[in-house]
Amino acid sequence: MNLSELEHLRSPSLSHQSRSLYLLYLRPLREQGEICADLYAICNYLSVPGSRLSTQVSLQLAEACLDELFREGLIAPLNGRPNSSWQNTALSLPLYEAELNRLPARVFRMTQDWRPSANFKATCTLCGLETASFTDRELHGFCSYWSGTTELRNQAAWERAFALRLKKQRSARLSRPAAQEAQAREPLGHPMAERSIPRAEGSPFERRT
Repeated sequence: MNLSELEHLRSPSLSHQSRSLYLLYLRPLREQGEICADLYAICNYLSVPGSRLSTQVSLQLAEACLDELFREGLIAPLNGRPNSSWQNTALSLPLYEAELNRLPARVFRMTQDWRPSANFKATCTLCGLETASFTDRELHGFCSYWSGTTELRNQAAWERAFALRLKKQRSARLSRPAAQEAQAREPLGHPMAERSIPRAEGSPFERRT
């Protein structure tokens, strides 16, 4: 979160729901790539079911939250608002993206709080990944490994390294079940099958005649 974003989020014209929507929903999505306004998903995020303080958010309230963020300059439509609704509107986060464009291509050591930029989706595409999605565990593992080294890279290079790591991990997960299935199909007596069957020490098959 940069200083410009924080300054605008402190505006008294923003409701608590709008701040929460930006900080915990829209901003993390934008960091993983382009985002499109989904009012039903926003309603689901802002609703708090199953408690004494449960709330159900309407589509109108979701629209109002996006209107507040738009007036404050935190979000903007990429191609206008069709039919005066935010539904399915591609969004930009001007203050977040402006800060990215000002960042120099300096090199730095990895830290535990590092995150990919809005350009990560393009990096993943160039590396051969179908999506730019990742889990907190995958990101934490990457940061933990490299923060223990003295490696220096710029933001783009770190993002490429992370994308390649994700690609390698996913390829490994896909190939492991295939190898297990192939082994299970081997007929008994096949060299590969025999190697997979442990023999007890002193087995009669090992006695010399």
